[in-house]
Amino acid sequence: MKNGNYTCAISGEKENLECHHLYGTNENESLIYIPKNGIVFKRELHVQFHKRYGFRSNTLEQFELFVKHLAEAQNTTMLISSQAVDRVLEDLRERKNFL
Repeated sequence: MKNGNYTCAISGEKENLECHHLYGTNENESLIYIPKNGIVFKRELHVQFHKRYGFRSNTLEQFELFVKHLAEAQNTTMLISSQAVDRVLEDLRERKNFL
């Protein structure tokens, strides 16, 4: 949470936050406490992600597809700026090299 400035990486909101492991820790135990494997995420979005991709063996690539899906869907309950999407996708590209 601290590394994400207690702010959802997608929506910019600061309430109802959770940390999401980019690479599921069931298969990547060594990444469980690595900050670059986590991203701060609004609870509502976190639930949507896991409804779409399940709860096991999640990957950074799935998260990238989810962010792109959110940008395309643009529902009225949560407006997501193209700048936020671009920033998150760039951050994910950097994390791929690290993780």
